[in-house]
Amino acid sequence: SGPATGSARSEGDRDVGGFALPDEFGDLGRAILPHQEHRPLRRKALMPDVGGNDLRGYNSFRFRDRHSVVFTAEYRWYAQENLDAAIFYDAGKVVANRSDLNFKDLRGSVGGGLRLHGPRTTAVRVELAHSREGLRFILSFSPVGG
Repeated sequence: SGPATGSARSEGDRDVGGFALPDEFGDLGRAILPHQEHRPLRRKALMPDVGGNDLRGYNSFRFRDRHSVVFTAEYRWYAQENLDAAIFYDAGKVVANRSDLNFKDLRGSVGGGLRLHGPRTTAVRVELAHSREGLRFILSFSPVGG
């Protein structure tokens, strides 16, 4: 079945907010209002990881185990033509047993940034993310989760 997808929009169809859970979370993930541009977590040959592009306040591959869950809440608004600003909160974890997937003991990060984009794609994403492990500067050429 894949992750839950959708969006919430405001006046002018420019402001976007929402959140998403990937399909690894099972039925509980489908009960939550999802975020507009969330993409499924890439399947790893060995174990899923959490960090980097999914949990932006942590380095890529920071957390690895057999099952993962990532929650992203993001609000974007129009700054000027082809430029959006965003604030976000990410939370997630990895667990050995699928039965341990829940909202307890999630690792969190918070931040904000700018997105330079065309009508159909994000060209550049610049963000600053904070977690209990410090600040991370992110320069990316793909949308969140991409």
